[in-house]
Amino acid sequence: MASSWLKILTAPLQLLIVLLHVAASSSVSSRCFTTIYSFGDSIADTGNLYFDINTDHHIPPSQSLVLNLPYGETYFHHPTGRWSNGRLIIDFFAEHMGIPLLKPYLGIKNGKIRDWNPKEEGVNFAVGGATALDPSFFVDKGINDIATNYSLGVQLDWFQHLLPSICNSSSGCKEVLGKSLFFVGEIGGNDLNHPLFQYKSVDEIMRTYVPNVINEISSTINKLIDVGAQTLLVPGNFPLGCTFFYLNIYHTTDMGEYDNAGCLKWLNKVAKDYNKKLYAELNRLQVLHPHTNIIYADYYHAAFSLYQSPSLFGFTNSTQNACCVPENANYNYDSSVRCGDPTVIACDDPSKYISWDGIHLTEAAYKWIAKALLKELDSRIRMAKATAASSSWVWFLSVAALIHTSTASASSRCYSAIYSFGDSIADTGNLYYDTEDLSPSTYLVLDPPYGDTFFHFPTGRFSDGRLIIDFLAEQIGVPLLKPYLGIKKGKIKDWNSLEGVNFAVGGATALDISFFVEKGLYDVLVPTNYSLGVQFDWFMDLLPSICNSSSGCKQVFGSSLFLVGEIGGNDFNYLFFLGRPIEEATTYVPLVINKISWAINKLIDLGAQTLVVPGNFALGCSFFYLRNHPSTDVEDYDEAGCLKSYNNFADYYNNQLLAELNRLRQLHPGFTKSILDSCCPLANANYHNAPVKHCGEPGLISCNDPSQFITWDGVHLTEAAYKRIAKVTMISVSYPVPTIIIIMNRHLHQSPQQRWGCFLFLLLQLHIHVGADGSDVKQGRYSSIFSFGDSITDTGNSYFISEELTPNCLIPPYGETYFHHPSGRCSDGRIITDFIADYMGIPHLRPYLAFKNGAVPRGSIQHGLNFAIAGATALNRTFFEDKGFVVDATTSYSLMVQLDWFKDLLPSLCTSPSSCKQVLSSSLFIVGEIGVNDYGYLLEETTELQMLTPYIHQVVSVITSVIRELINLGAVTLMVPGSIPLGCNPAYLTLLASPNKEEYDEAGCLKWLNKFYGQHNELLQIELDRLRVLYPHVNIIYADYFNAALRFYRSPQQFGFCRDFIKVCCGGGGPYNFNETAVCGEAGAIACDDPSEYIYWDGYHFTEAAYRWMAKALFHGPYTFPKFSFSCITPETSADFNNHSMI
Repeated sequence: MASSWLKILTAPLQLLIVLLHVAASSSVSSRCFTTIYSFGDSIADTGNLYFDINTDHHIPPSQSLVLNLPYGETYFHHPTGRWSNGRLIIDFFAEHMGIPLLKPYLGIKNGKIRDWNPKEEGVNFAVGGATALDPSFFVDKGINDIATNYSLGVQLDWFQHLLPSICNSSSGCKEVLGKSLFFVGEIGGNDLNHPLFQYKSVDEIMRTYVPNVINEISSTINKLIDVGAQTLLVPGNFPLGCTFFYLNIYHTTDMGEYDNAGCLKWLNKVAKDYNKKLYAELNRLQVLHPHTNIIYADYYHAAFSLYQSPSLFGFTNSTQNACCVPENANYNYDSSVRCGDPTVIACDDPSKYISWDGIHLTEAAYKWIAKALLKELDSRIRMAKATAASSSWVWFLSVAALIHTSTASASSRCYSAIYSFGDSIADTGNLYYDTEDLSPSTYLVLDPPYGDTFFHFPTGRFSDGRLIIDFLAEQIGVPLLKPYLGIKKGKIKDWNSLEGVNFAVGGATALDISFFVEKGLYDVLVPTNYSLGVQFDWFMDLLPSICNSSSGCKQVFGSSLFLVGEIGGNDFNYLFFLGRPIEEATTYVPLVINKISWAINKLIDLGAQTLVVPGNFALGCSFFYLRNHPSTDVEDYDEAGCLKSYNNFADYYNNQLLAELNRLRQLHPGFTKSILDSCCPLANANYHNAPVKHCGEPGLISCNDPSQFITWDGVHLTEAAYKRIAKVTMISVSYPVPTIIIIMNRHLHQSPQQRWGCFLFLLLQLHIHVGADGSDVKQGRYSSIFSFGDSITDTGNSYFISEELTPNCLIPPYGETYFHHPSGRCSDGRIITDFIADYMGIPHLRPYLAFKNGAVPRGSIQHGLNFAIAGATALNRTFFEDKGFVVDATTSYSLMVQLDWFKDLLPSLCTSPSSCKQVLSSSLFIVGEIGVNDYGYLLEETTELQMLTPYIHQVVSVITSVIRELINLGAVTLMVPGSIPLGCNPAYLTLLASPNKEEYDEAGCLKWLNKFYGQHNELLQIELDRLRVLYPHVNIIYADYFNAALRFYRSPQQFGFCRDFIKVCCGGGGPYNFNETAVCGEAGAIACDDPSEYIYWDGYHFTEAAYRWMAKALFHGPYTFPKFSFSCITPETSADFNNHSMI
C-alpha cells in the first residue's frame, strides 16, 4: 500500500466556511493587486506586434493581418494588435482589478506610448507568435518558419531592462512587485504548434519539446521570484483538439477520433498531458518558494466547457463555425486566407461564436473564461487571507464557477440522460414554443425580466434564471434539457437523442383536460391542454428516435433519470383560485395520485430504473394564496406567516403520494426511487403580488438582486431558491436507493438577513429526515482529531519526505474528483478521515510534517493533526532489516515513530498535564488502519498462511501498545480500524494470480488472502476487548473496514459501482487494469471517465466514492463496535456530511 503524496494542503470544509463568511464582504479580493505584468503569446498580446510592424523584424503576412479590421471591432472599434474582435482574458483581469488595460512594452520602448505610469500600471510583454523556447531550438530540429524572435527569454530580458523604471533598489522592487500579479503565459502553445504543423509524432513532442518548454517556464518563474514577484498565475494550454485550425489539417472521416463536442480526442490528450506536467512542476516550485503564491489557471477546462455546452453560454452558432473566416471552408476555416484579409467578411454578431478567426477566441468566449477564473481567484485570496496559510498552497484555478460538468457529483454521473414531466416548475421552454391560445398572464413568461439572472433573456422558464431541473442536469453532467415542442417544431436542430428531453409545460395538470371540462373549469382557468397523459404521449411519439427495440430502450432508460413532476399542483390551484373549499380539493387527491402512479408504471414498463417524484410545495406560503385568501384571525397563520390550512392540505397530499410510492416500490422492488416577499412585483401590492398585473407586464420593475429573494413572481421561486432545492434533490439522486423528495418551504418568517440561513437549515433538516437512519443527533462534543496510519489515512505527510514512492500520488490525475488537483491523498478525492472530519464539523486534517516544517501555522492545529504517512508499517524498520527484508524508506516512519511525533507536538497543544487531559479527552484518536504494509513485505516472500500467521501477533501487539500510551497521555475516545479485504485488491489479485478457480470466491476475491486479513482483525478485536476491561472509562471503538468494504463486491450496483467493479479506474491495462510497469500517474496509465463507478482507484487505494460509503457505514451501519456515539455530531454537520457532494 506504499504511496506518495501531496504538495497542496487544502481543507475543503474550511474553504466552505470561509466562502460563506466572505460572501457578504468585499474587503478582500483580487483587487488587492496594484499592477499586472504579463508574458506570453497571442492569447495575451495587447499590441506588441502592432508596434513592431515598422521595425526591421520580419513579420509574416499572416501575422500582420491582426493590424487590419475586423480585428478589434467589437470593443475598441479599431485594430489594437489583439488577436480577437475585442478584449482578451488579460483585459478582463485588469478591469476586474481596477487598473488600466495593459500597455504593450514595444509601444513604450519605441516611444509610441507616452502616458505610461511605471508605478501604477504594469506592462504587457506578450507577443503574438511567441514561443517559450528560443527560435534556435526549433532551427536545430529542422523547423525554420518561426513567426517571431520574441521568446519567453527575450520577454524576460525586456522586463529586466524596464525594471529600473519601476523600482530603484532590491528592497523597493520586492515591495512593488510583491503587490503585483504576474501572468506567465499562456506560453508554450506555439512550441507545440510548430512540431504539430510539421506532423511530428506525439511521442517526439512529449519527449523532446514539452520538458524543455516547462523548464523554460520554470526558469522564468524562478527569476521573477528572485526579483520580488509574490503572486504568479501560470495558465495551462487550451484544448488543441477543439481548435478549428487543427480540425482542418487533421480532419478525418473516422468519427471515433472525435469526442461529443466534435473535438479531436488525441490532440486534446496532448494538451492535457502537457498541462499535467506543467502543474507538477508548479508544485515543485511551490516547495522551493513556500512564501509565494503560484497559481495554475485551468484554461483547458474553462475553454472546453464552452465547446461542450455552447448554448449554455449564449453561443447559438455551431461550434463547427468561426466568426471571421472565409465562407465554405472546412470547419469554416481556410489557412490560406485568414481573418483580416480584405476578402474575408466577419459574422454579424461575434458574441454568438466561440471562435473568432479559427485559432483565437471571441471576446465573449474570453469573457466567460476570465469570469470563471476571477471568481475562483477572489475566493482563493479570501481564503488565504482568512486562514493565513496561503504559503502552503499551489493554487489551482478551475472552472467550477463556469459550469459544473467537470465537478459533477460522482455518483449521479451514472445517469446519461434526464427525461422530465411536469408543469411550470420544470418547463424549460415548451410554452415558449407554443404561444397559441395562451392566457395573457402565461404569455408574459416570454417577456423580460424573466430569465435575466442567468440567460439574460426569456427562455420560457418561470423564474429569473435556472430551475431545479437545470441544476440537476449540470450536476449530472448532461446538457440543459431541451423542450420537446422546440424539437417537434424544428426550432431546435442540435438535439441529441441520447441527452434527454423535457416534456414539462407551464400550467400543465396531472388530470386530463376532460376532467376539468366536466367540472366546468376548463374555459375559466386551465391555460393549457398539456396534461401528464399528453406529455406521456409525446414521450411515446419520440421513443423511436431514442431507441429502436425493447431491449435497447431498457438499456437506454436504465441509465437515465426520470423526473415525474412536480405535477398536480395546478390541479388544486385551479380549484383554489376559484375559491373552492379545501374539502372539495381533497376529493381530487386520489385522482391526481393515481394519474402520477399510472405514468410511473408506464415508464418502468419501458425500462425506467430511477425516478424522482417531487411532492407539492407549501401552498400556504405562496404569495398568491396569501393575497387571495387573507384572514383576520392570526391563528390561521403559523409562525412563518403561512396559512396553516393550505399547508396542511399540501402535507396531506404529500403523505398520500409518499404512500403510493412506497406501494410502487413493493410492486417494482428493483427500481430506485419557502419570506413573504417576491422579487418581481408591484411595489404597493400586498405581499408584493399585484391583484391585476403580473411579472413581465409594463410598469413592473424587478428587484435589483433576485438572489436575495426566495419567490420570483409571487408563484414561482427565484433561481437561487431552485439551486438550493436542487442540491437537496441531488443528495437522494446520488444514492442508488429508493428515494422521495418532498420540498416544503415553511417556517421562514424571519428578518431578511436570516431568511437564507433558515431556508438552508430547513433543507438540511429535510435531508436528515429523508436520508438519515433516524438516530438522535445531539450537540457536538469532539473538538479535534488525531490520526495515525498509512496511505489509507495520509493527507500529506509523504510530501515532506525525500523518498519517492510508487504509485506517485503527487501528480494528476490524483485528486481530480473533489480537489481537482493532487491533494496529498492516494485517491481521486477524499478519504475516510476527511469524511469523518466533515461529519464532525472539523476541518480536514493537516499533516504533522507540514506543521513541523512551518507550512501550517500553530493556530491551525487546534482541530488536530494527521501523523499517518504512506508506506508506514506497524513494526519498526529494524524488524524487517534483521530478517533480511528489502524494505522501502517509509518503514522509517513506523507507528511508534508517529507516536513520538505526537509526543513532540504535545507542548504546542497544552502546557500542563491537566490542560493536556482536557484537550485530549475532547479529541477523537484514529489509530490505523495500520499493518497492511507489514504483511505486504511478508507476502513478497511467502504465501503460506502458516508462515504468515505468527506475524499477526507482533503487529497487533504494537497497535495495542500505542493505544495504551495514548490512553496514559489522556486519550478517552479511540477508533481502531481493522484491515480492508485485500483479497479483493486488484494489485494483489494481479501479483498473486492463481489458475485455480477454487481459490476465488463468487466476487472474484482470493479467499485465502481475505482469510488471513480476517485473522488479523479477529486478534485485534480480542486485544481491544482486553483493553476495554483494563480501561473501563475509555471508549475504544473497533471500525470494521473489512466488512464495510466487502459489501461493495457482493452488491456493487447497490453502491453505484456500475461497471467492472473489480477493475481499477486509473491503471495501465491487464485483467484488473493494474500494471506494475504503468501505475496510475505514469505514462501508459489512463484514468477512467467516472471514478465513482469503480471501487478501486489505482490498484492499491479506493476511490472517493468507496471511501464515502465506508465512512457512511461507520456512522449509520453496524460497522463500529461499540456503535459510534452520535453525541459527537451536530445536526448541521450531519447534514453537511450527507450533503458533501453538493457544497
